Formats: sequence, structure tokens, C-alpha cells
Amino acid sequence: MNFKITEPIPKDLRDAMNDVLEKRDYSIISVKDGMASESTIRDLLAGVTIKSEKSVDTVVELVRHSVSKCDDLISTYEGLKSTIKVYNTKVSNVE
Repeated sequence: MNFKITEPIPKDLRDAMNDVLEKRDYSIISVKDGMASESTIRDLLAGVTIKSEKSVDTVVELVRHSVSKCDDLISTYEGLKSTIKVYNTKVSNVE
């Protein structure tokens, strides 16, 4: 998706990223070269309009980071599910 200066991040995307990202993710992103500050990231995720090319690049990185974090969460939960399913039986071996 092409993000444009003078427009905010679409609300559905903001909501999804707000559900996935934490404040420490803002720090991780803001220290990368060419990224906006943590306060700008917070503003962008609150619905403020994108004001610079640097902010556009930051939004792209926010999306990439969010997708990566979702992939990690899916892997973690699939592993947990697999472990839990071993114990999901109707018959108990305890007598």
C-alpha cells in the first residue's frame, strides 16, 4: 500500500497495529536509521496525518514489524497448542 503525506494511516490498520505493537516496539523502530521518533510513532498510531517522507518510511516499517510480530505469535501459539493437545483426551490414565 502507498501511504501518502497529509493522510492518516487507515483506521483499520491503526487498530490492528495498536493491538499487536507495544511501546518497546516503538523504541525498536525509532532507533533505526531514517525512522521517526517514538512520539511521532505514537501520534501516527493515534490517527495524526502523515507529515513527511520520514513518517511514510516509518509507517512502512511499522507494518513490516507488525507482520513479523504476528508471524512470531502464530508460531508460538501453534507450539503451545500442540503441547496442550497432547493432554486433551477424554480418557484418563489415572485410576
